[in-house]
Amino acid sequence: FTLLNAGATNNTSLTVGIDTSSAGNKTGTATINLTSNGAGTSGLGTTALTSQTVNVTGDVYRLASASAHTPEPVVFANRHVGDAASQALSLTNTAANDGFSERLNATIGGVTGNAVSNNGSFALLDAGATDNSSVTVGINTSTAGHKVGTATISLASDGAGTSGFSAFSLGTQTVNVS
Repeated sequence: FTLLNAGATNNTSLTVGIDTSSAGNKTGTATINLTSNGAGTSGLGTTALTSQTVNVTGDVYRLASASAHTPEPVVFANRHVGDAASQALSLTNTAANDGFSERLNATIGGVTGNAVSNNGSFALLDAGATDNSSVTVGINTSTAGHKVGTATISLASDGAGTSGFSAFSLGTQTVNVS
């Protein structure tokens, strides 16, 4: 900005930020060069003033990242009417385990056809960790015949205990069951 009047404030023209292209602790400085300008007042021209340094720091976190669930598809061997048919699914938070990744939440439900689920979930799965017991699918064996269906896993990145951000949807994965 130029020609800021004495006693006036400009709080929109100068901005600083941090590079969010990668995760981690970010630090840096920005220098503000100042000049006194007598145009329109004393007419004395410009005089360089002492510059000011702005220190900038901040942490950048990456979202959790879910692996594809396994197994996929879930195929059960032949069963008798009334037999149990359940399979635990495995999911990993594949985000880097460096202290700057959020945690993973997952919930299974949304079944179609003959699929069933335990409506299970897990929360705050650390980066690099795997959950292989909380979410399960099965097949309805109450009647005879060929059975097919799907279940939906809803995923979210959760900043609780890391970035502090609230849960952010990462979408869904479909589990095919037969």
